[in-house]
Amino acid sequence: EIMYHPPPLSLTTTDLLEYVEFKNIGPEALDLTGVGLVEGIEFSFSASAVTTLPPGESVLLVKDLASFTIQYGGGLRVAGEFTGSLDNAGERVRLLDARNEEILDFTYNNAWYPVTDGLGFSLVVADEQAEPDTWTRKTQWRASGRLHGSPGVNDPAPPVFPPVVVNEILSNTTRSIIFNAPL
Repeated sequence: EIMYHPPPLSLTTTDLLEYVEFKNIGPEALDLTGVGLVEGIEFSFSASAVTTLPPGESVLLVKDLASFTIQYGGGLRVAGEFTGSLDNAGERVRLLDARNEEILDFTYNNAWYPVTDGLGFSLVVADEQAEPDTWTRKTQWRASGRLHGSPGVNDPAPPVFPPVVVNEILSNTTRSIIFNAPL
């Protein structure tokens, strides 16, 4: 999950609620020592608060821990704060292992789902089992099902809204109608 363009906390803060969430979808615990983000935003798990990730568990990297905790509360598995900022127009994200070999290398785009571009929804992986090469495609992502995303928990499916059809509009009337009714 990526919250790349959160709504501002105030008129002067625009990116303090950014976060990236990683999940271990394998059957064994992962040693995160030496693992890190090296493109766009930067972070190393080596000296972080989380160096092992059990199967099925998630870990968060945040822009500003204090702001994140105010918004989402405590008790979430946060490894630490990343440096830099996620690009609101989209950018490349690279996660490398301890030998500098690629774990993930993908690009996201703000045009994929406009509701994720400053309106309070995050980008969520559509298929966790998909090949890493597909992560640069719009079809591998969706908008979060919850306002402000769902850091640390599985994201619910987005709501389904029935289509709305407007078949008639009265845009301007030039006559005044006066009703005379007895009192």
